[in-house]
Amino acid sequence: MSVSYQKKQIDEVVAYHQLSKHQFNRYAPSLGYLDWATQPDPFRRYGGAKEIPLRKIESDEFLNIDYESVFHAKTVRHDKCDLNIDLISRLFFDSLSLSTWKTSGKSRWALRVNPSSGNLHPTESYLLSGPMDLINDEAFIAHYSSDEHILELRSEFDIPLWNKLRKGFPIEVFFIGLSSIYWREAWKYGERAFRYCHHDIGHAIGAISLAASSLGWQTTLIETLSKDELSILFGLVDSHGPEGEHLDCLIALTPQANNVNQTKIAKDIIDKFQMLSWHGKANQLSHSHVSWPNLEKIVTVTAKPNNEPILFENLFQGEEKTTEVYTNRSVSFRKTVRHRRSAVAMDGKTSISREQFYHILKKTLPEENRYPYETLPWLPKAHLVIFVHRVENLEPGLYFLIRNVEQIECVRRAMRSDFLWEKPTDCPEELLLFKLLIGDVRDAAKQISCLQDIAAEGCFSLGMIVQFQESLQKYGAWFYPRLYWECGIVGQVLYLEAEATGIRATGIGCFFDDPMHHDILGIKDLSYQTLYHFTIGGALEDARIEC
Repeated sequence: MSVSYQKKQIDEVVAYHQLSKHQFNRYAPSLGYLDWATQPDPFRRYGGAKEIPLRKIESDEFLNIDYESVFHAKTVRHDKCDLNIDLISRLFFDSLSLSTWKTSGKSRWALRVNPSSGNLHPTESYLLSGPMDLINDEAFIAHYSSDEHILELRSEFDIPLWNKLRKGFPIEVFFIGLSSIYWREAWKYGERAFRYCHHDIGHAIGAISLAASSLGWQTTLIETLSKDELSILFGLVDSHGPEGEHLDCLIALTPQANNVNQTKIAKDIIDKFQMLSWHGKANQLSHSHVSWPNLEKIVTVTAKPNNEPILFENLFQGEEKTTEVYTNRSVSFRKTVRHRRSAVAMDGKTSISREQFYHILKKTLPEENRYPYETLPWLPKAHLVIFVHRVENLEPGLYFLIRNVEQIECVRRAMRSDFLWEKPTDCPEELLLFKLLIGDVRDAAKQISCLQDIAAEGCFSLGMIVQFQESLQKYGAWFYPRLYWECGIVGQVLYLEAEATGIRATGIGCFFDDPMHHDILGIKDLSYQTLYHFTIGGALEDARIEC
């Protein structure tokens, strides 16, 4: 790829990013209302494909898996963690399945283990595996359908081709592919939908990684195939039009006991997948659609090209660091992930202790928690700007958490010169947390988050600021969605940490981008950009949730 072409692609990413920002005087382009007549079906199904039921997991099964343990490599291998239908059933059940239902009047809708912007769920998932008892006698590709917790068999192929595909990986390996259906988000959010779809990919990656860790498995993002090659691999080459499905990423899953030194799949075997027979026809999601040209363009611009793989920095070489675990709680991983809910409102009075606050922040650090961060092959690009409202023995104000020490001076140079940059009282040494300014920041948090009370009425809220310009220049336009993936993974951890602490969280996709950069942080260029906001606190009960 020529330098001039790469620059053109990056310029188009920047153009989309600027267009899709919310400003005080205008919101990003969207319909501005909900056209209920064209609301997309939240479930993808392949009519005519063979259905393979996964085991229904009882609510009280495997509650002994400790929540804290899943963040570290030395997870004890639990019963039934061998590669079989039970493992597949538990993995999907604790990452992408339905968790409960909501009702309001005559309306009833599902909630899932993995969160989604507007509960619209643009993310679809596929299983690619060798032969497996009770699933298929040959190697196969199947779509996971969360509404019934089943696999839909899309294609099957012989074992020699499977052996070529997995060459270099441990014998026990399978793959999950994640895709996006942009129309599901664009129906509500218009041009900004691309952002939310990739937040959701990040949440799904985080959910899969932690569910795998609870079973003694690990996840690795495979970044050596182009988007076109991934589409061939999962039979989505002809998935075009307004309901087109776009393959975003490929994840390898292997036992934690095995080192994964191989992250490549031979490109010369991908063409063989074009000759496979594909079963089932995708259902139509809406009877009519609205076109969003800039959304369609950014999807094309950020498609990973077919070129030499990028050599990322590896944060997890060598022995895992031994970390101190917050010992004043003992919670079940299963309960935490399946009881996770997005708060619809905060009570404006709940507080947490300073120690709880520090522990939640420590969970966002890759150096302190191997999973889910090991899945991503690059060093952290996202940092946290934190609006502290109600944390006991901690002054309210604006704080900043550095997640990659190598960027600390770059961040400081980009921001306002009058910030304090002081470590708060009793802050753990490994936590690069700094006070920027002291005072009541509730109004600022609310105003920046599209005037939403929920950002001011929790214990704290935050914005995820990413190393934007340098990341695009270093890797290319295709890295743009990956910045959202990293933010989505951090968001997934924040959701679970809130639940484990006895409070709740909510991801906030509606915020005023440049007022956050310019007015609050003093960032005048594109060196750092805010991509995702969050609020954490005491949630008001949502009476619509079914028990």
